[in-house]
Amino acid sequence: MSIQVIALDLEGTLISNAHSQIPQPGLRRFLESCKELVGRVVMFTTVDELRFRRIASQLVKERHAPHWFAEIEYVARDCETQNLALSRSWYIGGRDTAGFRPANSIQQ
Repeated sequence: MSIQVIALDLEGTLISNAHSQIPQPGLRRFLESCKELVGRVVMFTTVDELRFRRIASQLVKERHAPHWFAEIEYVARDCETQNLALSRSWYIGGRDTAGFRPANSIQQ
């Protein structure tokens, strides 16, 4: 089964957190590699979309992320159901405070 979607977490994976917003080393190259692997890369985070868009735009402006990142598909993560609901997908992120860990995940 080939991967069709990569779902990325924001806090602790791409940046330090939504407050300090320090990009992880090699962020731009990592995002470019994800896009090269699959056509659909989505943001799957508990950070609300408006705040995420501001952070993403800043990362693009500072050249830490490719231009497409500011417009990446956003999938709201529901802390109660924790259902990614994306077939043939991979979630890339850390375990959050609710203990969420999808079956198809790459943990840091």
